[in-house]
Amino acid sequence: MLAVHCDIADAGSVAAMAELTRSRFGRCDVLVNNAAISGAPVGLEALPLALWDRIFNVNLRGALLCAQALVPMMFARQSGSIVNVASIAAQAPTRVGAYGPTKAALQALTRQMAVEWGPRGLRANSVSPGMIRTPLSEVHYREPAALQARTSRIPARRLGLPADIASAVSFLASDASTYINGQDLVVDGGFLKTKRLVLRTDIVRHSVILPIGAKEIVCGGSADPGLHRRALRLLAAQMLVETRHDLDEIAGPVAVVELVDQNVVPG
Repeated sequence: MLAVHCDIADAGSVAAMAELTRSRFGRCDVLVNNAAISGAPVGLEALPLALWDRIFNVNLRGALLCAQALVPMMFARQSGSIVNVASIAAQAPTRVGAYGPTKAALQALTRQMAVEWGPRGLRANSVSPGMIRTPLSEVHYREPAALQARTSRIPARRLGLPADIASAVSFLASDASTYINGQDLVVDGGFLKTKRLVLRTDIVRHSVILPIGAKEIVCGGSADPGLHRRALRLLAAQMLVETRHDLDEIAGPVAVVELVDQNVVPG
């Protein structure tokens, strides 16, 4: 085992790390780009450009620098696996405006690596963790109410553990995934697949919310007579049957149906 202090945002530091790896082992079989930083919540309109650049330098540029420094040893053997640790923040924005864009770009970089380096024997994939309970994220889960609010939005009804991510990374690094290339493996307990189903009408008068696990049905009254109320009521009735609620509980006919994605990662 070789532990190296390395600033992955600095090309010289990364080059020194790669040279130590070459001199000690003479080869590199797997590269896992896991190092990343975030920042305090701040809106894009007030985000300091220095913070934007710093997060991109570590989360994206650092992954490229490490790959550039280490893949020559993989090319020499025509074999190797790169696993970039992205995030569901690439699809579900967080309150740190620069973090999600870096992870979305890292997923794109992963696909670029897969296409360019695949013919040379390399594979590149990414893992996108969901809400994972770690010492760093523990601050978000100390309050029971906050913990319950977050776990209730995950179909698996629990937070992820570091071991969940380690297992996914190990799989993509191993020979068990030799025909998997350019893919993003989401490890989030199903969080990104949840939606809130919203059935709404004129919400000026009143509305009622019926919680159904990871989904909610929101209905209001005072429908526009010009809309196709019967068809929409049938749809609402079907949805309510699935939730074991009587349509009579809803005040007023359902007039408008829309699907709203509520997946914004808290924290």
